[in-house]
Amino acid sequence: MYFEVAYESRKWTINRETTTQTIVYYICRDSIVTSGLDATYGAFFTPNDDVAVANFVYANFPDTRLFPTNAGNVLLYINEISAVEEVDNGWTVTLTYSPPEKEDRSGYVQFGFSTNGETTHVSKAISQRNIVARSGSGLVPPQTYGYIGQSANGFEGIDLSSSGLSFNITGYFDPTVWSTSVMSTYTALSKCYNDDVFYGFPAGEVLLDYVDAQGEAFKYVPVTFYFIHQPNISGATDPGFASLTMLGHDIVDYGYLKAVDNSQQISWPVYRQVLQVRNPGNFDLLGI
Repeated sequence: MYFEVAYESRKWTINRETTTQTIVYYICRDSIVTSGLDATYGAFFTPNDDVAVANFVYANFPDTRLFPTNAGNVLLYINEISAVEEVDNGWTVTLTYSPPEKEDRSGYVQFGFSTNGETTHVSKAISQRNIVARSGSGLVPPQTYGYIGQSANGFEGIDLSSSGLSFNITGYFDPTVWSTSVMSTYTALSKCYNDDVFYGFPAGEVLLDYVDAQGEAFKYVPVTFYFIHQPNISGATDPGFASLTMLGHDIVDYGYLKAVDNSQQISWPVYRQVLQVRNPGNFDLLGI
């Protein structure tokens, strides 16, 4: 059997930062069962009554309790257990209950970025500095509009290393906000572009690549959001076509016909389409 120790138990403290309560019990000697424990915990430590007391505490005392404060009820957890043997071979056990320790990082974010782009296959040059025919050939160069490796079969193009901005933002979230709906929201927004201004970037320029998180149940959870930036294009010169305007994560695609220009067989760009391949998303739902 066990009983609560009067005048020592039920101490509590409330301050701006935390709520703490200590509850003290006396566990009678006849409640401490040590038989068979030496096989697991070592005959050298017989009678292993300390282990028996620990098991008794785990089996009989709750891990949590609810305690009132001016701000409402607070769920307290056992953060410390201490035990001492008395002269009559009973044990006095002190349970300290308090809220889980949290690192106050709500509203705090960290930033990181990289300008290391990937290899890009380019089929069209920024500009055509010049094009000439072989001296003495009498040929006149065809109109290529800056397309690279042009032939009757299309454009071979070239692979170039490219610059590109990718960045990440880490936010810190209270573990109580986590639910499957939050994770579903992040999943739905992944591979979407911002539908409004996001950290100074205009709508259409920032793609949420993916979200990564790993945390503990009682501490603020760091959640890292990875983004890819592509600038919007507005009124860019595109020889042979009207000026080009598109969102950063749209794509532009050209259609061609085979033609002969100045006695040369070429693929002639005859139409251009700007295609939306990503959906817009409300990045306010990210919570950062």
